[in-house]
Order: sequence, then structure tokens, then C-alpha cells
Amino acid sequence: MFPRAPELDYLMSWEYAFAGYPASGNETGFQVMWSELSYQLHNTLGREPTNEELIAEIDSRLLTAQNRIRTLIGMEQSDEVFHPYKYTVDENGIITLTGVKGIGAYTSLSAGEMEMPSNWALDIIAAGAFRENPEIRVINVPSTLVGINDGVFDGVELDPDDPFDTIHFYLDSCDSIFGLKLRKREKSSTSASTLTEFR
Repeated sequence: MFPRAPELDYLMSWEYAFAGYPASGNETGFQVMWSELSYQLHNTLGREPTNEELIAEIDSRLLTAQNRIRTLIGMEQSDEVFHPYKYTVDENGIITLTGVKGIGAYTSLSAGEMEMPSNWALDIIAAGAFRENPEIRVINVPSTLVGINDGVFDGVELDPDDPFDTIHFYLDSCDSIFGLKLRKREKSSTSASTLTEFR
């Protein structure tokens, strides 16, 4: 319904290969890059790199790769790496989604979709996280989610004259998230256990 720009699809499909870290076996390009750069930085620093150091190094290399792709397909150069999902990791390992961009109407906030290491999982969705992706309408969230900040949909506008223009949250196992009222439904093999509609 809300397709992503083909240029962004191309950018996201080739960025890791252009950076020298193509997907391998069951590992995504991000996982390959994370693993190899962890080893390289460990040798350089003489200690385990922090998550922040790894993410900064990944972003630096991806920006170079993305700008090479932009040159090939006639896009303007950028001084900021493009990520569909931006998140932070605090000193306690809490992962907070802070921004979403260019994903269209549907997203699944799984570790795989967000290109996080396979043993990571999203904990919190920050206020204004969907501001740069106002067409969002369907969100699948993992059972690890523990909080949604007030104002998470700031900047997302629904058509008040269209009763079907609604944002749906599909949750794996949460009964409530920060006071949101959920309408329970029977779990089946093809659907999540709960559904929240926001108006």
C-alpha cells in the first residue's frame, strides 16, 4: 500500500556487499560485519570493543559503501548513514528504538528485521519513533518489549474520515504495555495473541 522508494531498497540490498561484508550462510550482512569488526577492533584496541564503538565503526564503513551506491544510481551523496531502524543500547543493555525511516506501512521489530545481533531483542520504543515514517499502519513487536513511551506516534496522522485508517500493534505475549488497552483474541498458528488499535 505504501511502497518504499526503489532507491532505498537498492541501497539496503547492496550496502553490506559494497562494504565487503556480504551475507554468508544463515548470517545477514550485518551479523557478518559485526562479528568481523568485533575481532578487528579487539586486536586494535587490545580489549573488547563496546557496542557504541562497534556501531560507530559499522556506520562509518556503511556510509562509505552507501555513497558508492548513491554514485552508481544517481543519488545525492550523504554525510549521514541511512538506517531504516535507529536504536540505542544503554549501559544496562536496554535497546531502545529511537527512529524509523523508509520502511513503508508495515514493520516487524524483530532482531533480524532490525539487523541486530541474533541474541539481541528490542526493549523499548521511544517517543516520536515513527515521525519520519508517517505511513506506518501495522507493527509486529517481539515478546521482549517492555515499554512504549508516550508520544510514540507523534508525527503520524490518520484520516479522521476513514474508519479503516488505523494503526495496528500485533504483540507476541504482552497483556498490557504502559497502560495501553489490548483487545484479546485467540492465538492461532497464523496470528498474534493480541491486537491494539490506536485512533
